[in-house]
Parts: sequence; structure tokens; C-alpha cells
Amino acid sequence: MITFLRKFTLSVFLVFLSALQFPLSSETREEYRSLPVDKGSIASLISIQNTFISIFWKEHHPILEKAYPNLQFIRPEELHITLMAIGPWEWDHLDTLKKYALVYPKQINSPLVIYFMGKNKEWLTLELEKVPQEWAKRVMHNKKHLVALSLTKAATFDHEFRHHISLVKATSSQSINLLSEVESYLREHFPKENVQLSENELKRRTVFWLARPERPSSYVNYIPLNDWLEIYRPLYE
Repeated sequence: MITFLRKFTLSVFLVFLSALQFPLSSETREEYRSLPVDKGSIASLISIQNTFISIFWKEHHPILEKAYPNLQFIRPEELHITLMAIGPWEWDHLDTLKKYALVYPKQINSPLVIYFMGKNKEWLTLELEKVPQEWAKRVMHNKKHLVALSLTKAATFDHEFRHHISLVKATSSQSINLLSEVESYLREHFPKENVQLSENELKRRTVFWLARPERPSSYVNYIPLNDWLEIYRPLYE
């Protein structure tokens, strides 16, 4: 019975994703139907969907991806500001995680700076130049609190909250130099606008996304946790 329910809910989920305009090939659909249900890992973030940034990226992402097949490009629908990478999670901890991990400021009004990140500068990102410092401090303080509660693990960069939007990753040492070419392209084409988000917008956009570890490579990388809960929670209760 459980196997039937899982297969049924997976099918419903695929229809749901299609309605959200995340098209899947027939091969991917069949592959996904055979996968076990897994809670995966979560991260708290501020979604940047339906902003001038995602509109720009939707237009230029295919051009860059075709020109630089050895780089890994974040898809337009996945653009976000990461708050905390939580990792594996449990049902009983969700309320506490929501309280401390979904942290947003009263507003954001900031220019963007193209910035290289990562141990080997393997990420090309857009960093928010001006944000409320009390917000950054609260993110770091709350992360330490969740670590103390053993609800997540400490990470290398916990001492510094870099409010950024990841765009491109070099997946090998040979491809890192290509990031400079993408940087030049962005400096020429990216609009010089401020990111402006009100408190109400930030509240709506600050969510958990779930990464499915067993997903097929062609499948969307992240799923909004609330959407996942609607379908899969009954199987765990």
C-alpha cells in the first residue's frame, strides 16, 4: 500500500511541477517515478524570482550556457540569496528552524557588485553592496544558536554573512579562467539597478528550499519545502 501511495504521490508531484512550468522529459518522468521518497536537505533563502535580475538572467542564461558548456550556470528560477544551509532535517524541528532560519530585513535597497567567491574563487556572484548590518548580525547569531541546538552544523563561512546571488560555478581548475570572460560579459550587459524589496515582499520570498539528493541530473535542483510538504508529509505521519 505504501509503495502504491508513494508512486501515486510522485505522479501527482510531476503534474504539479509541470503546472509550475518546470517541464520534464518523458525519460526523466519515468526515472523520477522509480525513486524512493527522501526528505533531502534544506536551506533558508530569499528567492529572487520575478525580479529584474531573474528577467535578465532568463534572457542571457541560454546565451552564456551555450558559449561556456564547461561552466555550471544557476537556472533563472533558482536565483536566491542564501541565508543558512541547514542540511538534513526532522519534522519535529521545523517550527524551531522556521523561527531562527527565516530571517529577513525590513527592506533591501542595494546596488549589486559582481564578486568572485569560494575557496578557489570558483563562484561568480552578485553581491548586495548595502544591507542592514543588524540583519547580517542576526543571521549569524541565529545560525550559531541552531548549531548549539544541534539542528545544523557549523560551516566555514559562518563568521561572515555574504549576502549574494550565485550565478555561475567553475567545476574544475581548468574552467576557472572562463569565469573572467563571463564577468566581462556581465559588466557590459547587466543593468545598473538597485535591488529593491519591501518588508512584505521579503516576508513572502523568505522560504526553505529542499534539495533532493537522488534527483536525476535533468531535474530541477530545488523544490520549495512547502510544496513538498503538501504532497509527502502524509507518508511520514
